[in-house]
Amino acid sequence: MNKPKIIILRGNSGSGKSTVAKAMQEEIGHGTLLISQDDVRREMLRVRSGEHSQSVELMKHLVSFGYNHCSVTILDGILSTVSYAELF
Repeated sequence: MNKPKIIILRGNSGSGKSTVAKAMQEEIGHGTLLISQDDVRREMLRVRSGEHSQSVELMKHLVSFGYNHCSVTILDGILSTVSYAELF
């Protein structure tokens, strides 16, 4: 098995990160985990973004899972340095 890869797409709201991330997942195919900050925060946890948000902890677990079980993990979101520093 090839060494797992983590691809991080960060940028402003509406800049096309999620569109690019979904296209990359489709292109790479099987074994690709896509983690969207918006999905984790808004859909899964229903929490606000922020320094002490539960989403940071869950995203750390999801990225770790992807690294250990998938060939490629794609993480997309605004992912501000202040709020998500511990994720990186």
